Amino acid sequence: MAVQIDPDGDVLVNCSGAVTFLVSKKALALASSVLSWMLKAPVEGGLAIKDETSKYAVVSLPHQDPEAFRIFCEAVHHKSTSLSHIPTPGCLRGVAYLVDEYNCGKAMLYPAHVWLTQTVKGRSHEQLWDLLHLAYVANLREHFYDISRELLWTGKGRIRCWQYASEDLRIFSEAILDGFDNKHNLATHHFQRAIMRVVERFLPLQCQTPNEFMRDYLRDVKDSGTLPGSDALAEKSFQQIYTAAKHMKENFFTEHVGCSCYIFSGYAQRAKLLAWLNECWKGMGLCLPCVKNVACEEHSTAQ
Repeated sequence: MAVQIDPDGDVLVNCSGAVTFLVSKKALALASSVLSWMLKAPVEGGLAIKDETSKYAVVSLPHQDPEAFRIFCEAVHHKSTSLSHIPTPGCLRGVAYLVDEYNCGKAMLYPAHVWLTQTVKGRSHEQLWDLLHLAYVANLREHFYDISRELLWTGKGRIRCWQYASEDLRIFSEAILDGFDNKHNLATHHFQRAIMRVVERFLPLQCQTPNEFMRDYLRDVKDSGTLPGSDALAEKSFQQIYTAAKHMKENFFTEHVGCSCYIFSGYAQRAKLLAWLNECWKGMGLCLPCVKNVACEEHSTAQ
């Protein structure tokens, strides 16, 4: 028995030979020009076959995941439950494959925005990669930026070395791995520079007080496992580096009376470090137009 997406539907779509859906030909045709062609009769170049025993023509999609197709159909048929129920990240990746294949990103723009708004926080690395697919095919630039930033923030090492991502480029090109690796290298540089900015500020000062302040800071950096060039730092994610910095003790610089170091009076090294790391975090996401190698109003060259 067919699953009724539209009780007044006029065509049956069979997915994977297992589940059949009663849908509106008009709703699917408006969502996708590819599906519009497929829903036509064979004499018109389509795939809709009707025999004398059936009230409806049948379109067979043997490779299509039934759950992803159901989610897609409920969205384009404007079913009230389509947005109140949030699919799993794995299901949304399946929807992304469908959107890419049938070129229906515009039709799924709003549903994808609603789903991604409510599904990103607290997700595993694998689930974030799944969600990135939908942001990519629906051309949701802000969601793509936020999800890619979270992947970089919580992950260790280069995305290219992560098998889950490198073996799942069905809708992505190699450019996305390049984008992640370039952004990872840049963020690594920025984080290490942020950690050493206190040293850069105080090193030129020629008196004992700033030297002691700087030594105490470097000791804290080493004890927290965030010393640039150390194995301990290399083993941490950016999120772990930030957490380690948050737990460093706060030292306030007290100037040496009559010395030029007075300009740093009250300098709070931990607060400054966290502010710099926050600035690094803000710029960690990937630009979707640059990844797709299309015109970008913000960047003159791809990342």
